[in-house]
Amino acid sequence: MAHELSRAKKWIVDALKADATLLPLIGGATNTRIYFDQAPEGATYPFIVFNLQSSSDVQGVCIPRVATRPLFQVKVVTDGPPDTNARTIADRIDAVLGEAVAQISQSFVFSGRRERAIEYTEPKPDSAGYFTHSGGLYRLIVFPQAV
Repeated sequence: MAHELSRAKKWIVDALKADATLLPLIGGATNTRIYFDQAPEGATYPFIVFNLQSSSDVQGVCIPRVATRPLFQVKVVTDGPPDTNARTIADRIDAVLGEAVAQISQSFVFSGRRERAIEYTEPKPDSAGYFTHSGGLYRLIVFPQAV
């Protein structure tokens, strides 16, 4: 089960891009604003950024592991206070990732649940305003698809 985390990252991006409500709010099919770890300098707001917080394995009997349980922070970042679009984006992230049950992709099964909501502000480096981060911590369960 090597590389479950890279598959989990790809599944998050693919699942978010597949949501017809979310996609136009984050740039559409040709300019999707979903980033891992950090957005590039000058990225257009709002955008989604996600990162791995931790992970734990589910150990089997006589085998090294049967599943992994990564915890990802997934959030929408806005320039200033969140508007209606940002709230819709946060709601769609929750609907897509927080309600995912037995979705098969890349020969793995993915399931997700939100463990905690997050929302906080961050001052801009030049002290001329702030960014708002809204989203959640999502626990995935990833295991190989039965053959």
